[in-house]
Amino acid sequence: RVTTRGADVSSAYRSFDVQDGHHTFEVRAVGDGDVRLFGMTLDRAQVGVTFDAIGVNGARAVNLLAYNEAHWAAELKHRAPDLVVLAFGTNESGDDTPMAQYEKHLVDLLGRVARAVPSSSCLLLGPPDRAVKTREGWVTPPRLQEIIASQQRIAEAAGCAFYDQQRAMGGPGTINAWIDIPQALAQKDRVHLTRDGYAQVGHAVVGDL
Repeated sequence: RVTTRGADVSSAYRSFDVQDGHHTFEVRAVGDGDVRLFGMTLDRAQVGVTFDAIGVNGARAVNLLAYNEAHWAAELKHRAPDLVVLAFGTNESGDDTPMAQYEKHLVDLLGRVARAVPSSSCLLLGPPDRAVKTREGWVTPPRLQEIIASQQRIAEAAGCAFYDQQRAMGGPGTINAWIDIPQALAQKDRVHLTRDGYAQVGHAVVGDL
């Protein structure tokens, strides 16, 4: 039993040691107050790699700026990551937000990461290739190239590594070629990849890291 009663609303953490093996966990609120469970982790004591992933459909860099910074920073500090990986750009490449405003959002976000976990390394993943339909056919939108160039410049200034996923795929226009092969690596919307496509890009990122 864990008491959650407190004078102020705040985050708290509790850990339990269990033996290796199969376990079933059940969490129940037994009082009449408001309790919010942010999540749980199942870690082993052995040395290894722990990868925490938060994937949000339609996410943009500005979305994270809407979070309560103090709370977000506290959660990030608690996990004490050696590396923070941020991946944005695909959705913003279809927006009409002025580039100056987009760049400010990105600078602010990288600043929040640096303030929360100053000893952690940082990696910004640029967006993969995508295409939009024009009179000339399916082409990589110029705004995507602007975003990639902007991200690389901002990451370098912030002391954050940058990985160009579009370049890892083969450069602008690659997504069209990835559709026109027997085992397609990209979906017909020319925005999302297939399972095989994501696996190929993922292997490239990990291999280069």
